Amino acid sequence: MGAFIDFTYVKEHADFRKVLSHYGFPFTESDDQLRCQCPFTDHDDANPSFSANTAKNVWQCFGCNKRGNILELVEQIEDADDLREAATTLAEISGIALSPSQSPRKLGTKALGSRQSDVETPRAGKGAKGRRTSRKHPLASPERVSGGSGVNTPLSFQLKLDPEHPYLAERGVSAELIQHFGLGYCSKGSMAGLICIPIHNASGEVVGYAGRWPADPVPDGEDRYRMPKRFYKNQVLWNLHRLQTPDTVVIVEGFFGAMCLHALGVPVVSTMGTSISSSQVKLLLKSGVSRVVLCYDADAPGIAAMPAALAQLAPELFVHCFSLPDGASPDTASVEALQSLAELVNS
Repeated sequence: MGAFIDFTYVKEHADFRKVLSHYGFPFTESDDQLRCQCPFTDHDDANPSFSANTAKNVWQCFGCNKRGNILELVEQIEDADDLREAATTLAEISGIALSPSQSPRKLGTKALGSRQSDVETPRAGKGAKGRRTSRKHPLASPERVSGGSGVNTPLSFQLKLDPEHPYLAERGVSAELIQHFGLGYCSKGSMAGLICIPIHNASGEVVGYAGRWPADPVPDGEDRYRMPKRFYKNQVLWNLHRLQTPDTVVIVEGFFGAMCLHALGVPVVSTMGTSISSSQVKLLLKSGVSRVVLCYDADAPGIAAMPAALAQLAPELFVHCFSLPDGASPDTASVEALQSLAELVNS
């Protein structure tokens, strides 16, 4: 039958802030009220209509008139088989016991099979029926999330991603690379409707997810890429943690270009945009890199960004600038161009 569950105890002691954060719903707080966008419906929610009372642990959406307690919220988001499953999940998210006589639950302790990709610990829900994928969230693109000197804290959750979305195959990403990089389509939370790419720090800890719209053109008011609101892009080099102390590294601007070169055995990192920070240069030096090959996309933004990137790198590292054919990026360049790049790295 499993552990005894005091449902009243769980509902009263659960943490609404942790629940909303766990499922990726940014919220505002005033006294004992939390407000965020509705997780469940297609109604216009530009002005967040979902309200949670942290004193009573109940919630209501004033847009669709759904309401319930915190346990029922988790049950619906998770599409749980029963209240026992939902209560156990809620206790894990909140870090509380299932009853006063038991020890607090920890995320990832319940063996329900693999519901996540890439990292250990909590689940992103499988319910939240009908959530819109074109909703504008208070997030920013890789280019905009570049300033600041904050620290990217390792995430305490992971997203549930579908690795079989056709967009990845259409871009030529193999099943092996999808699994290697932990890629997949996200259907819940702030990254709903996007192909998500885990971002690790130099120690291999997941510190964020980048989201890419799986079709062009992207919806009005959206950027092609979406990054977490308080993510400091300039403190991370994507793919750095996978490199084995290389002397020479290729620097590209995009995720998929980096994946392509990584698959060819080329040591590569991505700056997730066309700017390079002093913090990123320090990460290269700390990893033992002494020589870099700068290979930005051969489009107008990439070409325009090369002089500033070179100026940032040259005082500390030996730099080669590699030019791709006009309009090409590493994942669209010819085999001959990539062979030339690999030869330069190995020279």
